[in-house]
Amino acid sequence: MRILFVAHLFVPKHRAGVELYTAALAKTLAGRGHEIAVFHAEKEISRRHGEMLEESFDGHPRFRLINNLVYRSFDETTAWPAAERRFAEVLASFAPDVVHLHHLLFLSCGLPRLAKQSGARVVFTLHDFWLACPRFGQMRERGTSLCPGPEPERCSRCLGDFKLGQTRSERRGITLLGAVRRWTGVDLASRLEGRRKKPVAVNDEPSAAPPAVGRPDELPPISAADVARRRERLLKELECVDVFLSPSETVRRVVTDFGIPADRIEIARYGLDPAPFAGVKPARPRSPMRFAFVGTLAEHKGIHVVVDAFNRLPELPVTIWGADRYYPDYVARCQAAVTSPNITFAGELSRADLPKALADVDALIVPSIWYENSPFTIQEAFLAGIPVIASDLGGMAELVKHEVSGLLFEAGDAEGLSRAARRLTEEVGLYGRLLEGLPSVCSLDEDASELERRYAKS
Repeated sequence: MRILFVAHLFVPKHRAGVELYTAALAKTLAGRGHEIAVFHAEKEISRRHGEMLEESFDGHPRFRLINNLVYRSFDETTAWPAAERRFAEVLASFAPDVVHLHHLLFLSCGLPRLAKQSGARVVFTLHDFWLACPRFGQMRERGTSLCPGPEPERCSRCLGDFKLGQTRSERRGITLLGAVRRWTGVDLASRLEGRRKKPVAVNDEPSAAPPAVGRPDELPPISAADVARRRERLLKELECVDVFLSPSETVRRVVTDFGIPADRIEIARYGLDPAPFAGVKPARPRSPMRFAFVGTLAEHKGIHVVVDAFNRLPELPVTIWGADRYYPDYVARCQAAVTSPNITFAGELSRADLPKALADVDALIVPSIWYENSPFTIQEAFLAGIPVIASDLGGMAELVKHEVSGLLFEAGDAEGLSRAARRLTEEVGLYGRLLEGLPSVCSLDEDASELERRYAKS
C-alpha cells in the first residue's frame, strides 16, 4: 500500500513520544513492503509561512510545511487554507491508498475531507485531547488545574491568557529574517536560536504551553461562540474518517463526550520495539533502591512533586532525566527546592541511552498532574523489567495496575508518592510481586500487523 502519514511535528527536530512513535511506525511499515510518505508542519521563521519543502526521511518522501504561527484569527488555528492547498498537492503527487492522521495541530481540520475525496482510506490516531481542548490538548484550565471537561464558556476563559500565535513585533521579525535568507542565503534565525534562553514565539511542544497574563499574541479575544464554531467545524470535517484509533480509554471517553461516536473509535495500544531492552534486566532490587523520572521537565509532568516527595526520603536516590531548555525557570525552582543529597538532575537522556538508564534503576516514577494519554515511558519501564509508581489519572492509571505492576498515588500528592516509594523499599514481598505482575508490551510488528488489517478494511 501507499501510506501517507500526517503529523503536527516530526523527527529529527522534534523528538517527543508521538513524533518518535510515528517515525518508528513508518519505518516498520516500510520494512514490510509498503510505500511511505510523511506530511508534517514545522516552524522555521526564516522561511516563508505556508512554504512546503519536498525532502527525504530515510529514503521516503517527506513534505515539510512551514507554519510560523502567523495566525490572523482563532479560526485559522484549526482551519488553515494554506495547509489544505499544500496537502492537495501532496495527495495528487503521492496518490496514497491510506492517509494515516497522527495530529492536525498546526495543520487544518480539512485534511481528512481532502484525503477521502482523493479516494484514500482515512485513519486517525488520537494521541491526545486536542480535538476537545484547543489549549494544545492539555485539558488543564489556564495550564494549572485539571479541566472537568471542555465547554465553550470555560474554554473561552481558559484561552484568555494562552498564546496561539505570533505578536505583531514577532511577525515583523519573521518577515525580516525571511527576507535576509531569500536575498543573501544566510539563515540568521538558526544562529539566533542557539543564543536565546527562551523561544521568541509560542512553544512548539503540543502539550507544553506555559500560562501568561493577558492575550500575549494580540489575536482578537476568543469567545464562547468561537469555541463552539471550532467544535462544529471539527465534527463536520471528521465525519469522513473511516476509523479513529485511541491508545487509551481516557482519550476515547473525552473524544466521545466531544461528539465523535464511540462506535467509530477503536482502542489501539502503542507498539514499541523490544530489541533495545533485551538483556537489560539485572538482579533487582538494589539496596538502597533507586528511582528515576524520564521525560519533559515541565510543571504538568510533576517534577516538583518528585522533589518534594524525595526530600522526605533523603536516604533514597532518585535521578531526574530531562532537558531543561523548555522551561528553565521552572527547572531552576525545582532544583532550588532540593534538600536531599540523593536527588540528581542528570540532564537530557538520549533514546539510545534509555535502556541502560532504566537498567540502573529499580522503579520509574510518572508523577504527571494532567491526564496523559498512554505514556511511552511506562511501557518502556515494563520492557526494561521494572515497576512504575504513577499518578492515579487517565492513561497512567490504565497502564499501571495498582499493586500488580506498580503503585498509584493521588496526582500532585508528594506525601502519597513518598509513601509509595517507602512501601516499595520496606514492604516484604511487594517488589517481587510487582515484578511478577509486569504486563507484556505490544511490539511494533504487532502494531503494524493490526494497522495493515485496519488499512485494508473496506
